[in-house]
This record gives sequence, C-alpha cells and structure tokens, in this order.
Amino acid sequence: MKFEEIKLPPGYPLQLQTSSSMGQAKKINCRYLGALPGKYVLISPPPNTRLRSGQKLVVKAMVANGIAMFTATVESMIAAPEVMLCLSYPSSVNMKEIRGATRVSVELKVSAENKTALAPTLINGRITDISITGAKLELEEIIGGVGDSISIEAPVRIGDIERTLNIIAVVRARIDRSTKELDSQYPAVYGIEFGNLDDDDYLLLHAYVNGEMAHE
Repeated sequence: MKFEEIKLPPGYPLQLQTSSSMGQAKKINCRYLGALPGKYVLISPPPNTRLRSGQKLVVKAMVANGIAMFTATVESMIAAPEVMLCLSYPSSVNMKEIRGATRVSVELKVSAENKTALAPTLINGRITDISITGAKLELEEIIGGVGDSISIEAPVRIGDIERTLNIIAVVRARIDRSTKELDSQYPAVYGIEFGNLDDDDYLLLHAYVNGEMAHE
C-alpha cells in the first residue's frame, strides 16, 4: 500500500529500528510530524540517539488492527523552525495484521470505578493481560456484576513518554480465583471488554499494546 493511505496524524507515535555499532537491533521511539508526498517524511528527533545521514531504518506504526512498516533512509536534520529529522519517502508500506483478541501479559496498575452504581467508589487494582479489545482486571474489592459499565485510569509509559490511559469498559465475566490465590491482594478478578474510546486514548491504547508485544 502507499504511505499516504495510512493517514498518520501529526504527533502519531512511531518506532524506529536500526542496528548499533555492535550489530544489535535497537528500537527508538519518536513521533510523526508530517510529509512532503513523494519526497520526505518528517519525524521528531529521537531522544539520546544520534542518527547519521544515509543510515537505513525500519519505521513502524500501529494502525487499525495491524502494524504498518516501511524502510527509509536518514536524509538530514532540519534545525528551523523546529528541530526535525528528514527521512526518505517510502515507495510502499507493508501491513502486518494483528488480531484484536491477541493478548499480551502486563503488570499495569489501575484504578477503577463502577459507573453503573448509585454511589461509585474508586478501587485500586491491576491489569495482568490486555489486548486492543479487552483485558483481565484484578481488583482489591468487588466492583460490580456482569454487564456493569466501569471506568479505568492507568498510567502507561511508551518509550520516554508517560500518559494516563482512560478507558470505559463493560464487565463480561467474573473469574474465580484458585484455592491458593484466595488470599491474593487482588481477589476480585474480571474479564472486561473495552467500549468506544476517544481518538487520543484509542491511539494510546494501540501504541501501548504494540509496545508490550514487541517486548515479549
């Protein structure tokens, strides 16, 4: 497919992959700034990383239900009006599809609130596996029943960027603990399905899940 077909908005998170001087793969997080179709792709300068003119890169972006990948060459660094890195414009983009139900194990601290309850209270817990459509939620206390709507806040880190992910979800199942887990700090375990997210949280969720998959 063509690069312009993936329609990346300015500020969209990207991952660059290159090799160190020792030949080891290196992953660098940055952001898409814009493009001159057929000529250049502009990205934010990678933090704490120096890229040389002519260096080959693989660029990845989480889009829809997959990962868009293309190769590029570092052209130059632009100093004004803002510091930007100029890459060659890709002749084509490859798509690697990821199933929405693909889960990745995480240890993500969260706080949750039952939006259906008359007097909702904030309950602390964690997400132990997550996909772009749902998660396994473990809480310190019972939050509600199947069908209840809950809101979740979770601080996430993507490279050097820290953001708060806000999710509205529906409880789809209550999961019973095994006997040896009954004394766990998080005795209330649920399977949840994510609802519609606003654009910022949608992009943040995709970037987080994609990043965690890359670490497995």
